[in-house]
Amino acid sequence: MQMRHSVLTVLVSLMMAIISHLPTSCRSGCLQSEELAGTWWTLVAWSISAQNPNDFTITAAFEAARISGTAAVNQYSGSYRAGKDGSIQTGVLAVTLMAGPPEAMEAERRYLELLAQAKRFRMRDAMLTLSDEHGNTLLIFEMQ
Repeated sequence: MQMRHSVLTVLVSLMMAIISHLPTSCRSGCLQSEELAGTWWTLVAWSISAQNPNDFTITAAFEAARISGTAAVNQYSGSYRAGKDGSIQTGVLAVTLMAGPPEAMEAERRYLELLAQAKRFRMRDAMLTLSDEHGNTLLIFEMQ
């Protein structure tokens, strides 16, 4: 029961953080990027040195205006917007509520936090890089 309460607390906190960063309107450059739509990715690197993302199954699939995948333990899905200028913004993500090993739950929490911070994307050589508003690399995916 304590683990479930902790997971729910983390998820509510994460959802609130995401909601607070949502844009209030979509400027003329927003679209469901044709470049991302229909692609599926596996996380191969991230800005957190304490854990290796290759030790977990972390994926992202983009369809029209939806993102979904596996976040180490749980499945997630939600909306996203990508701009012609390389901007990206995820909406509120729904996440299943399964518990897993502590290290996997920590990896999941960190992944979802980094995904929420992503503001820029770049695709090159079958790699997708998500960066923050300052250009700092957060997540690197390999196309599947």
